[in-house]
Order: sequence, then structure tokens, then C-alpha cells
Amino acid sequence: KFHPNTGESMCTNSFDYPPLWDNPDLKDQYFFETLEECCEAVFNTPTCSHEDICTPTSMPSVSPSGYPTKEPTNGPTNAPTNGPTKEPTNAPTNGPTD
Repeated sequence: KFHPNTGESMCTNSFDYPPLWDNPDLKDQYFFETLEECCEAVFNTPTCSHEDICTPTSMPSVSPSGYPTKEPTNGPTNAPTNGPTKEPTNAPTNGPTD
């Protein structure tokens, strides 16, 4: 829902607002179904400065911006790892077991 920003300089549908506004007695004073309703109630005009967090701010890139890092591993193993042991060990091992 749209609401005034905390400085009451525009309407927005962001999640940044005082928790007090969630009070059922105050919700109708601060939250509106549409941007136009917010502008009318807060600024007495059907249009006003606003921020719509649901509207993209720019076009997405045509291709990925870069390659993923190699962390946490340098690559897949060349062969499958050994299967699990048949019985649990008595203590942790220092490395892989056969």
C-alpha cells in the first residue's frame, strides 16, 4: 500500500515507515490502496512526487555482468567420491576415509 515517506515529501509503497503506523487506529490515516489516493490525502492533489518500489528503475542488462566466482571450490572432482562408511567412526577423522 502507498503511504507518505517519513519526511512527508512524497508517497511511496516502500516497507520503510514507522512501526506505529501499523496500529489499526492509524492505518487508515497513513496507508492507501493507490498512489493517487495517497497524493490526494497527503498533498491534496491527484499527482505528487513518489517512489514505486514495484516499478523497475532501469532496463535489465542484455547479458550477465560477470562470471561467478570459483569459491567455494575450484571445480568439480574428476571421479565420484567414495560411498559412506558402513559403520560410524568412534571419533572424527582428520581427512577422507577409504
